[in-house]
Amino acid sequence: MPITVPFDRRRFLAGSAALGGGLALAPTAAFAQGTPRRGGTLRMSVDQAAAKLQKGLRVFLRDDKPLEPVAKRLEGKGDGEVCMVLQLGGGAEVEIRLPGRFKVSPQIAGAIKAVPGVLVGQLM
Repeated sequence: MPITVPFDRRRFLAGSAALGGGLALAPTAAFAQGTPRRGGTLRMSVDQAAAKLQKGLRVFLRDDKPLEPVAKRLEGKGDGEVCMVLQLGGGAEVEIRLPGRFKVSPQIAGAIKAVPGVLVGQLM
């Protein structure tokens, strides 16, 4: 469904779209001369909205070898909780919640997933 965006916001939207950024819009509706009009109010980028929703990260590890590379990617202070799940022999696993709070984002989760030995990195 197409959304009409006010002219003053189009430049901002075009700049974000050119950078590949998604945008979160609040839909609006109004009647103009008896004709219904759809519109949208820009709220924030999708990345900003996602950062507000994502409050943590759970990282599944095959063994303890990727601990140091993962720790390097978690150096930023933030408000996200991080849990490490280590696979043990015999199908058992242990989950450890790290002390403190860390910056959590889709980009950080992607960087952690790329570390050899990390099975899964999921945002919570």
